[in-house]
Amino acid sequence: MGPALLPDWLIGDDLTSGRLVEPFSALRATATDFETGAWLVYPSQDWLPTKVRATLNFLRARLGDG
Repeated sequence: MGPALLPDWLIGDDLTSGRLVEPFSALRATATDFETGAWLVYPSQDWLPTKVRATLNFLRARLGDG
């Protein structure tokens, strides 16, 4: 499907078994403050369903655009 930034504790078994691979194994990313982090994953496309767009707009208004 494509690259994703996921926590080691979530995908550790999949990495060990070979179901997932680390395409950028030399790089490390960490969140410095989980209390302020929010991630949304949705398909990239020109048109988004109204409820997805409404959710994005609501969260941007409440949380900022970061």
